[in-house]
Amino acid sequence: MKQPVCLILAALLCAVLPGCGSAYDHFYGIPGGYTASEEHFEKDAWQDSADYCKYVYPSPEPFEKDGRYSVVTEADVAEIRGYFADFAEWMETQDRMAEYDFDDSIIGVGDRVYLRTRGSHDKYEDYTVCFFDSETCVLYYIHANI
Repeated sequence: MKQPVCLILAALLCAVLPGCGSAYDHFYGIPGGYTASEEHFEKDAWQDSADYCKYVYPSPEPFEKDGRYSVVTEADVAEIRGYFADFAEWMETQDRMAEYDFDDSIIGVGDRVYLRTRGSHDKYEDYTVCFFDSETCVLYYIHANI
């Protein structure tokens, strides 16, 4: 995956400047306002990567207002689980399961999801899934470009 220069510069600046992370997070589908986070980015990855993060929110309000997120329907549940199953396989292959604690049984109707794919050959070639569990107010972010 080729990153535009502006995104690389934004990532570098956000690493050293306090308070600028929200704009960078927003680009990746992570609304501001979270109160806690746990992030597992693949170390030393430039092109091929598998990233897993969790963000805790005080309420579902940011997701109700963000037009990128859609309400999960019964028809969506299997597709979302498919992405998380593929991602779990990559985490296992990379011996990173200690970082990954997602349980796909929490995916249900009424939750929120934002899905972005960029693969041209395979559905699971390059994707980002932001899944918001409305019961726990936790956003699960997975990105795989393998």
